Amino acid sequence: MKSRAKVIIWISVFAIGGLAVLFWIGFQTMEIEDRYGGLQEIYYQAENGDIIIDSNKRAGFIYKDSHRIFVEENECMKDLNNWVGVNGEKLKINVYRPEYLETFTENITSEKLIKFIESQKLDPIITK
Repeated sequence: MKSRAKVIIWISVFAIGGLAVLFWIGFQTMEIEDRYGGLQEIYYQAENGDIIIDSNKRAGFIYKDSHRIFVEENECMKDLNNWVGVNGEKLKINVYRPEYLETFTENITSEKLIKFIESQKLDPIITK
């Protein structure tokens, strides 16, 4: 009888633990969807060091946190939503993943990043 009770307790503990993990994953996914909406594809597919360019020819590097994604542009770090929604207009966004990343010793401008992308002949991994 005692071994049967132990088995039931262990099964209950694992079931409750499994449900807690499922809830945690679900809440984290909902948080990302609420925060980024239509941009969540960028959150899931982009990696640190990817290059993002919008239709206004603004460019920057992507940096990911465990729950957030940031864009560094002209030595200024902004959340992806703030970077995209500066003027409140709908922008076309392309994300590129360079095979190698050059070391830029001076300020990085959008023109330099666009030339860098053209020199490597990169195709966008995400087009939004």
